[in-house]
Amino acid sequence: MNSELDWQTLIFDARVAVTDHPRFNAWYGGLSAHTQKIVDDILDHNATPEMIYAAQECPEEEYEVNIFIRALAGGNTDPRVAEHLTHYVLHAIASTDLDENKSYRI
Repeated sequence: MNSELDWQTLIFDARVAVTDHPRFNAWYGGLSAHTQKIVDDILDHNATPEMIYAAQECPEEEYEVNIFIRALAGGNTDPRVAEHLTHYVLHAIASTDLDENKSYRI
C-alpha cells in the first residue's frame, strides 16, 4: 500500500467522523457563513492557501473558540503538506470543536 492511498483513507475517515458526529449539525449551524464555507471546503478538498487565508480572516469570536480555525490559520501554505494539514484540521474538528464539554476553551 503506498503512502498516498494511506493519506486518502485517513482523510476520508476523518471527514466521515466529522460529518457523522452527533453534534455536527448543531455546531455547524451555529457558525458564521464565513466559517461554514471553510468547513465546507475542508470537507470537500485538501487544505489550500486560500483556506488558510480565509481562516486568518475569521471573526475573532470564532477564531477564539474553534481549534480547527487556529490550526488552519497557522498552517503552512506549501502544497506538499496539504494532506497532513487537512487531516490535522479535520481531527481538530472531530476531537475538540465538536466536544460539548468545551473545557479546553479559554
